Amino acid sequence: MVRVLVVDDDEAFLYVVKKHLEASGYEVIPFLDWLGVLEVLESDERIDALVTDLRLPPGTPNGHSLGRMARRKRPQLKVVYMTAYEALLGEVRSAASTVVLKSDDSAAVVAALEHALAS
Repeated sequence: MVRVLVVDDDEAFLYVVKKHLEASGYEVIPFLDWLGVLEVLESDERIDALVTDLRLPPGTPNGHSLGRMARRKRPQLKVVYMTAYEALLGEVRSAASTVVLKSDDSAAVVAALEHALAS
């Protein structure tokens, strides 16, 4: 089973994405902030992908920074970035495996993760 870390400070959206990914057969480890993510990345736990919101709370690493830190620790890790702000899509497109616009339907996140894992 594919293990995925999912980071989003919007608890309701995190819940919806988690449930949708689990229904699609993924094992999901959810986080509301970046601290726990770094602990997991430092461990020996098997992680296949990171799905993170680009905008995290002020004073914390943004999702793009979190993705870069994750790839330094685990170069083969697939990273999917999510954002509710269309203007941010172009800023990270060249650096990201996949960038997806968040909506009420988390199916786009599942599709983006499947695309990233296939590449």
